Amino acid sequence: MENLPAIIEGILFAWAEPLAVTEISRTLEVPLPRIYQAVEELEAKYQKEDSGLKLIQVKNTLQLATKESCYDEIERFFEDKKKKKLSNAGLETLAIIAYKQPVTKVEVEDIRGVQCDSIVRTLMKIGYIEQRGYLDRPGKPMLYGTTDLFLKKFGLRSLEELPQVDPSGEDLNFLKEE
Repeated sequence: MENLPAIIEGILFAWAEPLAVTEISRTLEVPLPRIYQAVEELEAKYQKEDSGLKLIQVKNTLQLATKESCYDEIERFFEDKKKKKLSNAGLETLAIIAYKQPVTKVEVEDIRGVQCDSIVRTLMKIGYIEQRGYLDRPGKPMLYGTTDLFLKKFGLRSLEELPQVDPSGEDLNFLKEE
């Protein structure tokens, strides 16, 4: 394979996780020495090119990663994308989780009266909530709680700084993103 470096580069890009050199060799049916030769070619390419990528080798695994010189700009890009406003349903779900944590999705749905699968997934993707284990009852439902990013985004040092709310839960929709 003349284009082996490009093939390995494409595989590493698509895989996005560390990948064993032996796995690449086995799958492509290419001897290990030829794989290592292609890896050396890739490393040379990334060292001389003005590329935002680098090749990481740890033990017998390979991974494409971002060069440190690009971190600030990439971080700024991702932070900008995270600034999207949450819907009222998202804010309501987040408030319920913040006050009731650790809480199951079913408990949140009972309070809201509607399903919230996609909202929970979105809040996890944004990084405002995380899994906190499983409830010890049949079905082992997942427990959710807020993250440090939640505290940071809403200007809180701890959960104790959450405003007091009516115990009925009727004013849980107080959150406003900064």
